[in-house]
Amino acid sequence: MLEELRQLPRTADTVKLIDDLLELRSLLGATC
Repeated sequence: MLEELRQLPRTADTVKLIDDLLELRSLLGATC
């Protein structure tokens, strides 16, 4: 999934989306 995201153009929306995904994943990891 991250490999696919890296292929996207580095727009502000894409960067924000990736940041949100990483934050969400870290939150999920902390609760497990």
